[in-house]
Amino acid sequence: MNRKKSKFRTIANPAAVLLILFLFSGAVNCPANRQDAETEITIFHINDAHSRIDNFARIAYLIKKEKQENPNVFFVNAGDNFSGNPIVDQYEPKGEPMRAVLNLSGTDVLTLGNHEFDYGQELLKKFMQEANFPIICANIAVPAGAIIPQPKPYVILKTKEGIRIALLGLVQISRRTGIPSTHPAKIKGLTFSYGVDTAKNYRFLKDKSDVFIALSHLGYMSDEKLAREMGELDIIIGGHSHTLMVNPVTINDVLITQAGSYARYIGRVDITIKDGKITGKKSSLIKVEDIKGEIPGIKEKITAFNNNPRLNRVLTTLPGPVKGEDLLGNLITDALRKIHHLDIGIHNRGGTRSGRLPKDVRLKDIYTLLPFGNDIVSIEMTPAEIEGIFRYDFERFNHVELYVSGITYTVKHTAQKRFISVDVRLMNGKPLDKNKTYKVGINDYLVSAYKFKHRDAGKSLDTTIAETFIQYLQQEKNVTEGLDEERIRTALAGQKNKEK
Repeated sequence: MNRKKSKFRTIANPAAVLLILFLFSGAVNCPANRQDAETEITIFHINDAHSRIDNFARIAYLIKKEKQENPNVFFVNAGDNFSGNPIVDQYEPKGEPMRAVLNLSGTDVLTLGNHEFDYGQELLKKFMQEANFPIICANIAVPAGAIIPQPKPYVILKTKEGIRIALLGLVQISRRTGIPSTHPAKIKGLTFSYGVDTAKNYRFLKDKSDVFIALSHLGYMSDEKLAREMGELDIIIGGHSHTLMVNPVTINDVLITQAGSYARYIGRVDITIKDGKITGKKSSLIKVEDIKGEIPGIKEKITAFNNNPRLNRVLTTLPGPVKGEDLLGNLITDALRKIHHLDIGIHNRGGTRSGRLPKDVRLKDIYTLLPFGNDIVSIEMTPAEIEGIFRYDFERFNHVELYVSGITYTVKHTAQKRFISVDVRLMNGKPLDKNKTYKVGINDYLVSAYKFKHRDAGKSLDTTIAETFIQYLQQEKNVTEGLDEERIRTALAGQKNKEK
């Protein structure tokens, strides 16, 4: 009898049971209550790896280990993964080793950097198609029928609790040229807008997310401006300026961080959320060589990529190593001028990516120093036109970024860095002849990206700077003789020079 009564009570109140189940289900799934408990989110980040793949077995080990311990771990990339290491840049197809390690390292999202365009749009399209993570960028417009697909401006990642993390991608644009710092021919047909201005069009992401992050390849100074003008952001994870932010900065309650360059450091951002609000955020850096562990399979791939007999071949032996960017710049412009029988050689500082050439010079050393494959152009120029190059360069950077051969130059400017004049002289100290034109060798990036007057359109010499430099090192004796740091007199405060 009691057994029947108990059974009757169990089946006689189905409505009450359903009500309890409904309420319980609602408590679990209701957006208003899903974040009652404190949630810890970790975002690892790198930027400006520039084809340096050697550390990715350690990076992948750290990411995998952390994701196993906490499902709310993400790994993001703030751009410039290419150009700087011939193991990647000279591989066929170009960039494949970097794409491989990024895919194997647990990357969750990547924003385009300016050097993502260096290999051209066909190879960028291949990279975008074969990456197993989204590639984003808000300030690029790709027309219909273009080679590369239109990147999404942002992505929203979600934690297991449903917490939404919005990441907005931004790429660097030069104010003077209106394009990223890459060869203009590589981005033909694409349109770009300024990152800080564009970001403001995405303020609505604040309402669509619990954490709003700019994944920025704008550079630190622009990141500061972005933080001041867009308080909707919670965090800016930056790139482009290679800034190693040991002490992260907070502006307008926006945390700004960046992890240097070349994958030597990996950044870590820890975020605490409770009741749907950020209650804590902090940033730190991890030196990759201190990571105690590697993923063997990735290490083996990297070793195989590095085992390239062609690139490891010794080309020539110098009297000793050449150290210092200025001396190397002088050596490069000497090669340009002497091999092609020109009066003057000019090359930009940003076109070199190493500060040392070893005594035994291998092919990979040349391509590490000169990774961009720029062709050489010969232009007949008047002294006034030559002076215009230095004026444009100074007004663009507030100092001069040019190496030279065959001449010296002195820039005069005010204390406020306003250009006054430039004095260009031959190596014997005499001024340029105003009634004469000079054969000037210059790389095609400068011809395309710099705005200076020259009546002669110039002609391509159908060879790259790297090829010319190899020829010079192999055929000339005493190539380091006559190198002189004073040949370049930059307008940087604190350096020993003759400027006023």
